[in-house]
Amino acid sequence: MRSFWRTYNLIWVFFCAAMGVGFIALGFMVPITAMGMWIGGACCFLTAGALLAWHFFSKDLIPDTPMVGPFAAMATASQASAYGAQFTGGTYNGQPMGAPMGAAAPGFVGVANQMVPGTAVIDRADATGHSGLLGRVVDVNLTVSLPGRNPYAVMVRETVQPQAEPYVVAGATIHVQASSSNPQHVVLQIPR
Repeated sequence: MRSFWRTYNLIWVFFCAAMGVGFIALGFMVPITAMGMWIGGACCFLTAGALLAWHFFSKDLIPDTPMVGPFAAMATASQASAYGAQFTGGTYNGQPMGAPMGAAAPGFVGVANQMVPGTAVIDRADATGHSGLLGRVVDVNLTVSLPGRNPYAVMVRETVQPQAEPYVVAGATIHVQASSSNPQHVVLQIPR
């Protein structure tokens, strides 16, 4: 499955290439602007080429985030209890994250409940060399233990805030939530 961001990148490749064709065509149709239009077309083609190169060379840098339509996007949003727990400790105003959404739209409750709580032992935490405003980007190799399932290995790319770094070290045990439909999709619940 192609990543959302890589698909989005391909859309821009086609858009830039189409703009380049348009500029070149306009250059032939309006001779007085030909040179400017041709330069504009060349710039569009160069941009499309750069984006296409990024598309091929970035496949190991951008994690797979499935393309989602409006209904799948709402279903993903309903998993706020799993994702919110990693940022807020799982509650908002004393309520579990996602409870208001589940109350407003009962159909989403089943999707939110697809995240299975468990624990994981960190086997390795390798720095990727990238960092941002929120912290360092780390590849965390885990052995995940879920109820009723044999332990299994998974790798998660995680942005680790400076105050959370002591918790993301080899040998540490942390709480996780894993998707029941795709056990490789694991959300870390790193203490903040």
